[in-house]
Amino acid sequence: MIEALLAKSSAAFSKPFRIVVIAIAITVIFAAAIPGIKLDNDLNNLIPDTHESKITFNKYEEIFGNSSLIFVGIESKNIYSPETLEYMRNLTEKIENLNSTVPPKNIARIIRIGENDARALIPVLSELALSSKDEIKAVLTDQKRLADEYFLDAAIAKRIASGASAADIDALISYSMPPVKDVTSIVNADYIQGTGDSFVVSKLLEDGPIDAAAINELRERLDSWNFYKGGLISYDESLAMILVRINGSGTDKIKRRAVFHGITEILEKEKIPGINVLLDGESVISDTVSDFIVSDIAILLPLVILVVMIALYLSFRNLQGVFLPFAAVAMASIWSVGFMSYCGVPINLVSTTMPVLLIAVGSAYGIHFMNHYFLDPGQDKLAVIRRNMKSVGIAILMAGLTTVAGFGSLSTSSFIPIRNFGIFTAIGVFFCILIAIYVMPSIILLSPIEKKVIFSSHERNDRIHGILSRINSLVGRRHLAVLAGAVIIVGIFSYGASLVEVEVNNISFFKSNAKIHIDDDRLNEKLAGTQVLSVILESTDEGNVLRPDILRRMESYENELMGRFDIVKKIVSVNPYLKKMNQEMFGNRKFHVLPETEQKINDYMLLYSGDLDAVVTKGRDRTRMTISMKRSSTQKIKEIKEFTESYFSEEFLRRNNLRLVVTGYAYLYLVANTIIVEGQMWSIASSLVIVFGMIFFIFRNLFLSCLAMIPILLSMLVNFGIMGYAGITLNGGTAMVSSVAVGTGIDYAIHFITWFRNELHETGSVPDAITRSILDKGRGIFFNVFSVSAGFLILGFSRFVPLIQFGLLISLAMLITGIGAVIIIPSVLMLIHKKEITKTV
Repeated sequence: MIEALLAKSSAAFSKPFRIVVIAIAITVIFAAAIPGIKLDNDLNNLIPDTHESKITFNKYEEIFGNSSLIFVGIESKNIYSPETLEYMRNLTEKIENLNSTVPPKNIARIIRIGENDARALIPVLSELALSSKDEIKAVLTDQKRLADEYFLDAAIAKRIASGASAADIDALISYSMPPVKDVTSIVNADYIQGTGDSFVVSKLLEDGPIDAAAINELRERLDSWNFYKGGLISYDESLAMILVRINGSGTDKIKRRAVFHGITEILEKEKIPGINVLLDGESVISDTVSDFIVSDIAILLPLVILVVMIALYLSFRNLQGVFLPFAAVAMASIWSVGFMSYCGVPINLVSTTMPVLLIAVGSAYGIHFMNHYFLDPGQDKLAVIRRNMKSVGIAILMAGLTTVAGFGSLSTSSFIPIRNFGIFTAIGVFFCILIAIYVMPSIILLSPIEKKVIFSSHERNDRIHGILSRINSLVGRRHLAVLAGAVIIVGIFSYGASLVEVEVNNISFFKSNAKIHIDDDRLNEKLAGTQVLSVILESTDEGNVLRPDILRRMESYENELMGRFDIVKKIVSVNPYLKKMNQEMFGNRKFHVLPETEQKINDYMLLYSGDLDAVVTKGRDRTRMTISMKRSSTQKIKEIKEFTESYFSEEFLRRNNLRLVVTGYAYLYLVANTIIVEGQMWSIASSLVIVFGMIFFIFRNLFLSCLAMIPILLSMLVNFGIMGYAGITLNGGTAMVSSVAVGTGIDYAIHFITWFRNELHETGSVPDAITRSILDKGRGIFFNVFSVSAGFLILGFSRFVPLIQFGLLISLAMLITGIGAVIIIPSVLMLIHKKEITKTV
């Protein structure tokens, strides 16, 4: 049925010009969308919006403010030198000044006006902040009102009114707000001092000249209150920290990236000798990933293009065999990325591989088509192409559709990067199929180049033919040894597969010599840690949670947590502030304890003039403990979560009308791990079931369908075995290997078995059919494995560890499935052909 459909569709080749023109038009349309594609690597945005953990995270980030900080570390031989402290004060002020420089840039981008015009608009937006969206829109698009009511220059008002008509008002209001909530360092952090029956909040380092007296006072204050040790200054006092908190929840990637790039520019301009500056934080890591992606694509795409073109030339020794398959995959890649952009789906670390993968995998369809085109002795191009549609066309279509199914199985993953990668790569592979069997032949027909026959019988006595001849001899004489070797491999790598661990951590994406990795290691060595877990206690009846019994329970929890887990070095909560207030109120260090009555707690909270929004809500119905941890495995995070839930028992929570919530950025890593494991299991299972079903539909034979699955099952086992032995974790990149291998690697088995059946029909002899399949179809498989593996190996030049691992593992999987198709499958056929093959084929 499918053969007949393909044969019938070949009538379209009577008008090849129309096909090529349509293909070019589609390419232009999709290419126009590519520059507008966005980048997003924030872990929170990679978890589904409906996932409970994400909903919880966003809720409490809105309530308490962003818990994910930007760390600016200042390392010096003498942190307390006037030069270093003055440098920190200068940096602190310049970062605070981003509140006046970033909003105009954002507004200018949204309305498409100049930054000076945007600055003039900010006061207008401030006045309209409480107005409805319709009213704001009406004002901004009315040139006369802008000039008459808000006193803008007529030319500026005209430009704003022109650009505001298509502006997103919600985004405009959001991005006109200051992006930085606060910047804290040892030069401006709060210090609580008692004054008789009250206390005042001043800066750790008072304004004014930084002389010996000011420095001595700073040191005394830091020594008298160890709250800032491990947070704003390292335990050995060799490194000080500037902590930057972004306004809002920190999930707004545009606002966050603007702050990140603003800080980066400041640090570049403010370099001074003798001071080493470190930049870190979860948002910094996410935005650095996005920046690296741009440079990665700029390096990898040209390399994979070059490698695939070289592979095509070495395969065909013919320029037509190079440029036609390459033009097909280039076109398909443009269609896929452009379609992704039109759908509003951003690029992330995982989807970075999509163009590289499509060029590598998609070239296979062009290789098989051109291989058969050149092998055909006929000179009439149209007749040869129509014969190809009947013979290799079905193999390309079925092999391509199983690849689509393999990638499509990743759509079952709840991890957004893997799901989107699976969906759009599947669409891209489908584009590759259409272009290979319709557009590429149309280009051949329009080309003035005459049909040439290569790889004729006398031309096939080359090195590849020699390798294939030895494989054929091995299969014919040693097929039992081949199968015994396969069984041994299964045993060896089965144990390795049991050693695989799951781990998702953004910093592990980078090589150990990357600056962001070095900075993160250094800060985790010197400070309390850069990973944050939030533990929240909230009232179920809107009552006051700042009660002595609750606070004492929090204190004992904090002490026991730090005693039990060596990665936990600091916990920020309301307790240190209350202890300091109590001490200052009584003027004696022995009173550095929690207030003993609820009345005292309430009095202290009323007297305190500093900002405690990050640890307690204004209604005092919720309080947050922020746990700073050394960067560690998600298993440790899981253990801390379980300990927390057991410490604040159901009985304690019920007695005090409380609810316990564990959230934070570190917890999202644990969630991502769970999602990846579940998605991996489902995607592998679904890809195997779908691919097997499609193969059975093609062959209508259970034995041959099972036979085709052997190479990919072997490659999956070897893949997991190597990961286990090499300590390669299951992460966003390596989690896709098996499904990609299933969808892509099955092509070789389909091509071989399809050819074998045709040869068996002609010869009636299983050994002869195997020999002819190995020598003829083996050549196309050899070219295919060479091209695809070489393309994936290019990922070894990536700046990201998961992509390097992905490229190497996929290349190995392609090699194994290719070998399996031309050695293991025919060995099985040789073993049982006397009893089964002649009956079933």
